[in-house]
This record gives sequence, C-alpha cells and structure tokens, in this order.
Amino acid sequence: KLVKDGFKPILFCRFIPTAEYVAEHLRKALKGVQVEAITGNLPPAEREERIEAMGEHKKRVLVATDCLSEGINLQEFFDAVIHYDLAWNPPRHEQREGRVDRYGQPKKFVRVLTYYGEDNLIDGRVLDVLIRKHHAIRKALGVSVPVPADSSQVMEVIINAVIESGFSPGQQLALPGLEEKRDELHQEWESVSEREGRSRTLFAQETIHPDDVAAELQAVRAAIGRGTDVQWFMRTAIDAQGGSVTGEEVLEIDPRELPTALSDLMPSAQPFEAKFELPVETGQVYLNRAHPAVAGLANYVFESALDNSATAVARRCGVIRTNAVDKRTTLVLARLRFSIKATRGGHRHENLAEELRLLAFEGAPGNATWLDDEAAEALLDAKPTGNVDVAQARNFIRRVTDAQDALSPALDQAAHDRAVALLEAHERVREASRARGRRPEVEPFLPVDVLGIYIYLPAGV
Repeated sequence: KLVKDGFKPILFCRFIPTAEYVAEHLRKALKGVQVEAITGNLPPAEREERIEAMGEHKKRVLVATDCLSEGINLQEFFDAVIHYDLAWNPPRHEQREGRVDRYGQPKKFVRVLTYYGEDNLIDGRVLDVLIRKHHAIRKALGVSVPVPADSSQVMEVIINAVIESGFSPGQQLALPGLEEKRDELHQEWESVSEREGRSRTLFAQETIHPDDVAAELQAVRAAIGRGTDVQWFMRTAIDAQGGSVTGEEVLEIDPRELPTALSDLMPSAQPFEAKFELPVETGQVYLNRAHPAVAGLANYVFESALDNSATAVARRCGVIRTNAVDKRTTLVLARLRFSIKATRGGHRHENLAEELRLLAFEGAPGNATWLDDEAAEALLDAKPTGNVDVAQARNFIRRVTDAQDALSPALDQAAHDRAVALLEAHERVREASRARGRRPEVEPFLPVDVLGIYIYLPAGV
C-alpha cells in the first residue's frame, strides 16, 4: 500500500536473516519495484553504492538492518520507515527514522509505521514494557532517554513479562520477582529521566537573547558565504575555465570541456544538475561550500592565481575602468591572522584564527580616504566599461606597492579593530553561557598579508 501511494519505504529488521528473507518475499510480491537488502554483510562503500543505484528506480523498497540506522543520510531516496522488528532500546527507532526524517527531505510528510504481531508475546511485551514507556517519557521531557540497562537485563524483564502473560489468572504460577523486575527497570528509567530534566534546566540557554544569536549567525554567514555565493562562484569559475553552465536556481553543469584536473573534481563526468540550497530532488547534487567539487575548484583558482599561472582565471592584481566609482579607488584583499588565548581547565591554550578582509580607499595611497566594509564589498559587483593600457595599469599597481609604508598603519589598525571585534564576540558568548575564568586575549599578527590589489578608475579618466 505504501508503494501504491507513492512512498519509497525502508523496512528495518533486527537480524540479517530476517532482512534477507523479507527482501526475497517482497521481490516476489512487488512487481516492477526495485527491492534491495542491505545488511552488515556488505562493506560500507558497497552499501552506499547500492543505495545510489536504487535512486535510479522510480519505485523502490529497501530492507535493512540497523547498520543503516546511523551514519548515512537516506532522505534523498526514501520517505517512509517501517519498524519490522521492534528494537529493545526505543531510541533506536528514532535513529532509524532520523535517517529519513531530516533536513533535506523533499517530501512534506514522512510516513512511519511500527509493525508487530498481536499474537507475538515478545512484541506485545516490548510494546508494553519499553515502547510505550519511552513515548511517555519523551512526551513529558521533550527528549529521548535510553533504557538504563544492558541488553541482558532488558531481555530478562521481557522474558519474565512473557512468562507472566502466558498463563491465565487461574493457572499462573507464583514466580517471585516478575513484577518487581519490571518496576525496578521503570523506576530506574524514571530516575535517569529526572536527572536529564534537571540537566537540561541547568544548561538551558534562556539567557541568550535571540537578537544576539542572530547577529553572531549573520557574522558567520558573512564570513563563510551563503548558497548564492557558492552558486555565483561555480557559475563564474566553471564558465571561465571552459565548462558550460546554464539555468538559474538549478544549474545544469557540463564538465566535459573542463581541464582534466577540474573535471575529475566534479560529481559526474557527464552533465548534471546542481542546487545550492536544500532540499534537492532525486538526481540533483547539493553543492555547498564544503563539497569536494566546490573546495577543489576554489583551491585550483586560488593557487593558480598565487602561482601567476598563464592559464589562471583570477589575478592578484588588476585595473579596470568602471562607472561604479567617481574617483580612483583601490581594493585590497588582506589576510588577517590572530592569536586567541584562553584558559580551560586551569591551562592556557592558544589558537590561530585567520580570515580574508576587503579593505578599500579612495585617492592616492599617501592621502587615502578609507571606505567602510559595505562600500568595499560593493566594489566586487563593479562592471568594467573600458580597457586600460597594460603599461598604464602596471604604473597604477606600482604606485600602490611602492607605498607600502604609507598603507601599513591603516592595515595594522584594521587588524587591531578586528581583534577587538573578535574579543567582543567571545565575551558575548562567555556572558551568555555564564563561563568562568580569565577572559580570553586576542592579538593580531603583524604586518598584515596583502594577497591582492585591484584598482578601479572612473570611466572618464
């Protein structure tokens, strides 16, 4: 019925033989449906390959053991979960469901079913002793709390419960300790739940104001870039290297004309669709800033620019004429590096932090008027409106490089200002989390590294 309703389900089984015979039965019962069994008998790499291959089939059913309940995301290919075997530790059910019901799932609803036999004493006792108790705790606390016992203790309680329910009241034998063991397990479970509740109260972050979190999040996004920034970079860099990119929100990337060093980085040697925000549809590739294709292309562009390669599409220096400025404006790409010292556990620790910053000034280097961060970043969108003679461009660049002594105080001050901002951010987090101990120290490494110089000339000059 799930398949008929358009769902692509996963059946989770506890034992490998169970998964294999269930899959074998379903292959016979479900015509035109791709059915696979994936268990711990397969190495991890092959498991992922089989799942990827299943994505090519419109109708598919996966039968798996708990080897797939952790460490692999299945939301791209499946949208329903059936617990064919009941786990003795109820949070295991949530781990199974979490492989499908997670960020990036394209379906609005995920179907979850718990399958059990009414005439199966083990299933019935697991439901009574574990599953329902777990749901009650989760409903009251808001989080899952694992069973506070090992599998042998849980099994003893379950078997005792089965024995207890296997006799009619008139026949039941007087076996001492059956109810006591179940009650002991529940009491211990409730005690752990109470401790968890107190712990959550202790570490609750009600003191953090949402506006403060939003400000820090905005700063992080500005530093690492958004999906739209990654999309712009991939479109621009691939096109500049000879590849083909078409589309708007969903890009179709054809890597076949790229240099071999770049085409090997792409997710496919053939044209493929890419998205830069979740969720993605089946067959599409989600490219974020950490994806090997994005990171590899960025390294290639950056390193070829630093090496002054003849084939580089990016340069460390450049001069253009543009309508975006009224007077000569210079954009400096600077690398700022900081030492952050903090005390943890009575020991002093030092970390290195670094970031790239855009700094811009108008006029000659010796009489520079420095612009704010927003104005500096806006220069990245400037379009050239005229050519600049090569000799003239070199002369403008040389004026800046020769004026290093005049620019150094402003660059050093920018590093000091950024160090103060970093320290304030650390202090805000410390105050919100009620951290104790010595306040951290943030010191810039000087002089500032200049990685790029770009000069913008008014169109009429």
